[in-house]
Amino acid sequence: MKKGMIAAVLVAGLAGAANADLLYSNAWDQTGNAYSSQNDTATYGNFATAYAFFTTGGAQWNVTDIHVVGEFFNPPEAAPIAGMTVKIFADAGNAPGALLSSTYVPAGSFIETSLGNVGGFPCFKYDMDVTPTMVTGDAWVSVVPDVAFPPQWGWATGVDANPSHAAWQDFFGTPGRLPASLALDVTGRVVPAPASLALLGIGGLVAGRRRR
Repeated sequence: MKKGMIAAVLVAGLAGAANADLLYSNAWDQTGNAYSSQNDTATYGNFATAYAFFTTGGAQWNVTDIHVVGEFFNPPEAAPIAGMTVKIFADAGNAPGALLSSTYVPAGSFIETSLGNVGGFPCFKYDMDVTPTMVTGDAWVSVVPDVAFPPQWGWATGVDANPSHAAWQDFFGTPGRLPASLALDVTGRVVPAPASLALLGIGGLVAGRRRR
């Protein structure tokens, strides 16, 4: 059973939700690679979990939506997904660390958009709301669909070639670094810093005094 290596030649933008801002984007890279992340509801259970890197820089974000591209292989046939488990983790030495939130998104609550057959593989874009999560600095997200094997579901790789941003994968209990990043959009809101709020308040007081 292979971990990924799926043909993917179509570039698709990951759209942010209308009620949130696009905070982080790692676009699909067109290399034709993807890596297994799946809870097999038939036999093997959660045999593969892939983790994608993202960062807020020095800001604090309230993350509300996650957007990814996934593909079916082994064999290349689309299958129904019963739900998606999305987890957000703090960073721990350039690897997934403490769990910040976990959201189960059942079928009907996420948007699955067909991108057609890409290199012979059924490809889809997935947009889903998650439990609002406060994140600061480097972080990680895992997306694991509930889908019976066969087929396998893989998370497509992204354009970010920084080795420090390469994804992780736990495959049958063995964690390891992957040779590529994973395509991911993160949407939500930037949380204003306390100093910025204070400046806004001071500005209001000065303006009021001038009106006297």
